[in-house]
Amino acid sequence: MSITKVAIDVLIELKEVISQIKDEHYRKQCDTLSGSTIGQHVRHTIEFFQCLQKGLEQGTVNYDMRDRNLQIELDKLTAIEVITDLVGLLKKRQSNIELKLEAAYGTNDTAAVSIPSNYFRELSYNIEHAIHHMALIKIGIKDICDYIQLHEGFGVASSTLRYQNR
Repeated sequence: MSITKVAIDVLIELKEVISQIKDEHYRKQCDTLSGSTIGQHVRHTIEFFQCLQKGLEQGTVNYDMRDRNLQIELDKLTAIEVITDLVGLLKKRQSNIELKLEAAYGTNDTAAVSIPSNYFRELSYNIEHAIHHMALIKIGIKDICDYIQLHEGFGVASSTLRYQNR
């Protein structure tokens, strides 16, 4: 399976789950998520994919410089629309290109380091990052959206699923 197909599948899975969440629960602060909302985790996840797409145009990806569009975290229909757009963009790009990753890792030092990377490596990172946040979203859903039935693999890395199935 191609890395692009995996990314598309992860985003579609996220979209299908958030489409089932009641609007008020999408925005509701959740104690088990340290007061954050499902919508905040969705926004954060989406914005990493958006950063990668923007970085393709510039040749440099910087996840620190994401837009932080609050409409995505407050309105699940906006999130669904953005995910649909991202899936469309992913379907159009099937080839790898060289990129630079820029990031500032210190809390007091804002100087960015530049690391050679490429589209597929960053797409792989986005998949792992999305699955991590989907695991947190699962916790929020179990806490405040008990009407949603998630499959056991939601928010679980494929390597973990393979290990569990041996």
